[in-house]
Amino acid sequence: MNSFSIRLRRPERDPLFEIAANQAYHGGRFEVSHLGLLNGPIYEYDLRSAYPAAMLDLPCPLHTRWEHKPRGHRLPTSGIYLAKVSFSHPDGLWCGLPFRHNGALFWPFQGTGWYWSIEIEAARRFLGAKIIVHELWIARRECDCRPFDWVREVYEERRRIGSDTRGYPLKLGVNSLYGKMAQRCGRGPYHDAVSAGLITALTRARLLEPLGRDPEAVVMLATDAVFSRRPLALDVGQGLGQWECHEWPDLFIAQPGVYWSPSKLSKLVKSRGAPRSVIGEAAPRFVELWNEWHDLLRQPGARKLILAERQIPSVPVTVRVFNGCRIALHRGKPWLAGKWEDVQRCESFEWRTKRDPNRITVCDEGYIVTFPREQSIFAESEGYTPADFDRLIEISGENGGPVEIDENILLEAMPDHLDFLPHE
Repeated sequence: MNSFSIRLRRPERDPLFEIAANQAYHGGRFEVSHLGLLNGPIYEYDLRSAYPAAMLDLPCPLHTRWEHKPRGHRLPTSGIYLAKVSFSHPDGLWCGLPFRHNGALFWPFQGTGWYWSIEIEAARRFLGAKIIVHELWIARRECDCRPFDWVREVYEERRRIGSDTRGYPLKLGVNSLYGKMAQRCGRGPYHDAVSAGLITALTRARLLEPLGRDPEAVVMLATDAVFSRRPLALDVGQGLGQWECHEWPDLFIAQPGVYWSPSKLSKLVKSRGAPRSVIGEAAPRFVELWNEWHDLLRQPGARKLILAERQIPSVPVTVRVFNGCRIALHRGKPWLAGKWEDVQRCESFEWRTKRDPNRITVCDEGYIVTFPREQSIFAESEGYTPADFDRLIEISGENGGPVEIDENILLEAMPDHLDFLPHE
């Protein structure tokens, strides 16, 4: 028999555990404590191949049993566990556990939700989080398997042949492994809420160490990167999962994921949701509006009114977007699939989706400091339901009425090979 025809599948897990694991899944952390112009130097610390590095610590999906403690009130002292907890943090600039409400992900002072052990322990150790335990699932590992140890060899080979040249396809390959585990559409043959949730939790937990070392210095978190106004004592090196450090001469932060160096605008621009070229062209307008608004905030009595009425400036930008199958289906307009479209968006300095909307410190140097959100400790984080790979979705039919189809129809009707990629 051809060995490649043999396919190992993990055993079915308790449906209640699957629900809890999906509740504990959260994506990457994009958050800023400072907005505006920051004079340098600014130190950027990035984790080398953060998600592949996290995969080295995943439990074997074939030989790990999950023991339920429905009335567990004490955290295990070692090992991997999944826990429903209530948490609270001391006052400060940063908190350690994610919370989802109405689709928005933020890191508040208090709340209740399902979290993986690595993130709970890091929040306790580095940020002083207090934890009340309600329920537990404890991993019982019945093997010494390390299913992703080979990732380290791929990383070293990538370094040997050139990380950003010949080795770049290897980077894309190992980074795609997480995406297959987190996949929630199509057939999802490698979908695993446990592995996907642990990978992102392990990466977010790594960010808490620099927060604990110098929370006042850290101005921004971006998935696997930390930006600090002072050097941090971190494990800097060339190895998988170690930190690398870059220095910025200065930094202007417009919102999480949108930032640039004013003195090196042609080279150092980062953005989410819009091309770097678009943000780079609009950067002078961002700075102009920010300076005017910052001056208003400093006027006596103006701040309270501005925050109450959310008079937060924004900059309109035009973005050319490509409507893929998923976007076209989501909009209920399958005929847009494969077409380009010019869309105008407003890029705002608004921070209330992730931070306290009314608590800020206005600094004379040209920036403001924001703080985590306050809420009840009894507020429960909203999680994902387990993935349903056979679900029907509703689109607009040819006669304008709603039609239900299997979302795989469009995906599976596409050829395996395209002669060219869509382009403008």
